Amino acid sequence: MRKTVSLILIFVMASSIVASFPAEMKVVDRTASVDDPAIFNITVENDYASQDRFRISSIQSPPVTSSWFDYEYSKTVEAGEKESFRLEVTPEENSIQQNYAFTANLRSFRNDESEELESFFTVKNKYDLKITSFQVSDNKVKPGDEIDISATVENTASDTVENFTVRVEGFNSTVDKKGAVLDRGDSIRYNFNLDVPDRRMPAEEKISLNVYKDGERTQSSSQTVEVEEVKNIERNTIEENMLLVKTEKVELKNTGNVKDEAKVEKTLPVYLDPLTDFEPEPEERTEGADQYYTWNVQLEPGESKQVSYTVSYVPAFGFVALLFLGVLGFKKLQTDLRISKNAEKRGGEIKVRLELQNNSSTSLIQLDVKDFVPDIAEVPQEFDMAKPVVKKTSTGTKLEWHIESLEPGEQRIFEYTVKPLVEVEGGVKLDPAKVLKNGERMKETDKVEVDFQPE
Repeated sequence: MRKTVSLILIFVMASSIVASFPAEMKVVDRTASVDDPAIFNITVENDYASQDRFRISSIQSPPVTSSWFDYEYSKTVEAGEKESFRLEVTPEENSIQQNYAFTANLRSFRNDESEELESFFTVKNKYDLKITSFQVSDNKVKPGDEIDISATVENTASDTVENFTVRVEGFNSTVDKKGAVLDRGDSIRYNFNLDVPDRRMPAEEKISLNVYKDGERTQSSSQTVEVEEVKNIERNTIEENMLLVKTEKVELKNTGNVKDEAKVEKTLPVYLDPLTDFEPEPEERTEGADQYYTWNVQLEPGESKQVSYTVSYVPAFGFVALLFLGVLGFKKLQTDLRISKNAEKRGGEIKVRLELQNNSSTSLIQLDVKDFVPDIAEVPQEFDMAKPVVKKTSTGTKLEWHIESLEPGEQRIFEYTVKPLVEVEGGVKLDPAKVLKNGERMKETDKVEVDFQPE
């Protein structure tokens, strides 16, 4: 019985000796990175009497590394010959830096024998702290916008990391945020805000994200945003009426970020041309029943300019004599009641202001002030001052204020808001406001030019 057991053991040992084929694994480069894989050579020897085919049947490794391996599947080896399999390991980006063990299983096709070879590789990254995401809310911005930036930083080192700073730079400003203590494989998300300066010129701007460890920059990333072109010229008209002198000013301001041009047009009766001074002189004059004046004003971003004209009724005595009746009537209109209409663009709205003043020595009673807004705009039913009677028609909106009495030297101011509904290139001339007494027109303003652009 003892002899039988011994024979069995000898048979089993002999079977185990011939149960596998000679194979070995040599390390060419054990260090693995995203750009430089680890390399191993697996050599198998066919010690059988005939040709055989050998294959790498599987690689056993941690689940996270399962997709990192690249190798030749099988090789045909002649009897007594050797062949080598090349095995490469390329880790994914942001892999944890440490050692990873693996087992390569080889198998013979013909004899169905197998061999296991064990080894390990080491993952190395260029940086311990890795920027895993960097997002900018919009790649096209306008002056005055706010940019939202989000970023995620991950610790890919094998140990805890602390004392680091995440910095965002752009538009000549810097925002820093201190890092927390990050264990191996942990990550942290940051949110930043950057303001686009007003009137920033159209151009591409680089937004940089940098990670600093112990005062030294360890990693950086950047994205480019485009500052778009913005054209906008604000225009404000001011009228000043004094005894025998009338001045109108058109104030222009370029609130965009590119050079722009504004066109100013004015019409006056032809007989007033000798009495009128301009600043600056108009570029074009067109004569007809009326005299037409045109200015083309060039404005740099942020620049303001003014166009004005002044009509003076204080000419030489001979000229005064010729126009005495006309000047006298005009003076009476100017001194009895003064009315002006101004319009100022504020964002997507237009603020209209009417000013009346009794320059006579007697009370003016039962006055009606009327104004009209065309149907290309709407009038919100909110008034900071006296509320008018509002009537909507098929062509626009009528506004009417009633004044029981306007004492000598007394002034009244009415204001309302206009919201443009459509964009009109070159702006719009708003109709004159009128003052009526007992149903008869007493005085009216000039038309007012204003940019017309909805929000």
